[in-house]
Amino acid sequence: MSALALSYFLLNAFCCFFIIRIGFKLTANKKIRVKIILALFLWQVFIYLVSISGFTINIEFPPRFGILFIIPSFIFTGFFMYRNKHWVASIPNRQITLFQSFRIVVELLFVWSCSEGTLHKNATIEGYNFDMIFGFSALLIYSLADQFKLGGPKLLLFWNFLGLLVLLSVIFVFNSTLYFPHIYGLEPTSLTTSFLEYPFILVAGFMMPLAVFFHCLSILHIQKRNF
Repeated sequence: MSALALSYFLLNAFCCFFIIRIGFKLTANKKIRVKIILALFLWQVFIYLVSISGFTINIEFPPRFGILFIIPSFIFTGFFMYRNKHWVASIPNRQITLFQSFRIVVELLFVWSCSEGTLHKNATIEGYNFDMIFGFSALLIYSLADQFKLGGPKLLLFWNFLGLLVLLSVIFVFNSTLYFPHIYGLEPTSLTTSFLEYPFILVAGFMMPLAVFFHCLSILHIQKRNF
């Protein structure tokens, strides 16, 4: 495994650890804790098995990785929020706000991937992906809304919706570059599908949906406690 691939794998492991830590804080029920670990493990295995099968390495529209990974993740997010409204108010919102700064590392890995020829520069901060800036804003919002008590819940609510829009723009840039390169004056032959392989696919299959999940969780938390 290359140093670049290992970096993606380690960041993914950190995200898994964070989810387990949050889950364990919310419940002392051993059965629920086991379910959290088992669900994470099975999803990671699913991503790995699908990616090594070569099924997702296809640039025909619609994107297969979106159908297999992203859409199910979004459905799970909606279902989870609907079924667990009763304890959302108890989540550590300050921690999941700060967690969004992990997107800085993701974007740094994107730049590295671009230099290695694994990812087109359109999907990095050198192109049309400004998610790194939003990642830095997580540090600022954490300080303003929590440490200095400025802005309050309305600021945090706006920031979370903005984060979802930024992620939506990243999804558009990535998919349009890969599936409709002519929009940017690119030839399909100039692109690589390496980013659809493991462990790079973990970004689309797990990390990006996780960022969406925590934004939605934070929004629900704010509305539950303040509105």
